[in-house]
Amino acid sequence: MKKIIYLFLFLLSANILLAQFDKASFQIGLGIAEPFEQLKGSSYTIDSLYQNIPVTLIDTNLFKTNYGAKTGFSIFGVGKINFDKYDILRGTAFLSYTNFNTFIGSRYGNQIDAGIINGNLVYFAVPIDYSYSFSDFSFGFGLEIAPTSFTNIFSPFFGGNFCLNFMTASLTRTKNNHDTVGFSANAFRMGVNLNAGIEAKFSSQFGMALGVKYDLGNLLLRSSVNGNLADNYEWGGSNGNFNDDGGLYLSKLSNFLYDGLNYSHYADKKNINWGTFYIALNYYPDFSNKTPAPKK
Repeated sequence: MKKIIYLFLFLLSANILLAQFDKASFQIGLGIAEPFEQLKGSSYTIDSLYQNIPVTLIDTNLFKTNYGAKTGFSIFGVGKINFDKYDILRGTAFLSYTNFNTFIGSRYGNQIDAGIINGNLVYFAVPIDYSYSFSDFSFGFGLEIAPTSFTNIFSPFFGGNFCLNFMTASLTRTKNNHDTVGFSANAFRMGVNLNAGIEAKFSSQFGMALGVKYDLGNLLLRSSVNGNLADNYEWGGSNGNFNDDGGLYLSKLSNFLYDGLNYSHYADKKNINWGTFYIALNYYPDFSNKTPAPKK
């Protein structure tokens, strides 16, 4: 088995060394992104009663067991270059932006505030509008194989990329339709994605592709706040920790009262994975710069 692996690596390296790099292509695509595992979550708000007043609150499972993501969209661009004269093995480099919860509207409800009025403690409802989103900006590079690309008609393809992911989870709360405060958590993670589909070439310069991609977004650089008081989750915070490695953290986000005490939670370890179904336009530029022979 080892001999076969060594032979494959030798042939691959030899192929790259002998590469012609003369068949570049560019791809622009749009897709539907679906979250999986702990990226996916139920509604990020819950309805309850406090002092007989109906309230809508942030679910404590948000950031604790999941990231509350729902179906969204993805846009991306890819550059490719051949490693052999048949354009079967290619190097790839890409940029992408994925936004989840795209089709989920705001959530309206009440939160509770309190005050001393005429010497009495009085609770009253505060109209609240919640909004939440999760996004990822990613770039990376990898390899792709298109076994029948030499036909210049149809070819399946499959490959993988190493990815650098810049993730943001953003939660906002608007009081009385005019006073907005938010909380956001940001993370830099490394991961990989796996890509497969089929491409068709309509002319010497244009084609299209249909494919599916699966991202393992946080394989490397996971982190935890470990109960640090300076890293509590509270309204107005703009650089919270993703806490995807699990552990104790403090949060004010799910309080019944408008602004209250921190509550401790134990976060689970979380995988940030998602799949994308996409359609793309391929462009094959001609870099040959061939000039016609002069007429005799």
